Amino acid sequence: MLCSLAIGEMNEANQLLFDQIERNETRPKRERESDFAYLNSSAQNMVAAAREVLEQWFESYPEAGWADLCARFRSSNNANHQSAFWEVYLHELFSQMGFRLEAHPNVDGTPNHPDFLVNENGVPLFHLEAIVAGLPSTKEAGAEAR
Repeated sequence: MLCSLAIGEMNEANQLLFDQIERNETRPKRERESDFAYLNSSAQNMVAAAREVLEQWFESYPEAGWADLCARFRSSNNANHQSAFWEVYLHELFSQMGFRLEAHPNVDGTPNHPDFLVNENGVPLFHLEAIVAGLPSTKEAGAEAR
């Protein structure tokens, strides 16, 4: 099963970012192919290694955020995919530096939920929002697709 399942059905046994399929594609990424579609289908050794690392990073991501992260990571919209990649990358980076990250915490006085609350030794330090600069707006992306 894939990570695109509803969050209530997610567990460690079925948390996969990528399809478990036989891969034969050794070609470069096509111009209009989404980043995820290429990563998911390529049989190139470098891409297989990247998939393995990304699956490991995803395993350490807070379970409460799996469904949302997976949906965005597997998106055919490159902006959504790249945003999800950046979020899982930052989670892994800060985790490896010894911080504990809480995904999408409640913030008093606002309905907003930043990507993470960063804690050190049980002490909340700051909120972290994973923003990818330079991605095209929805309008720009639509114009580019034409």
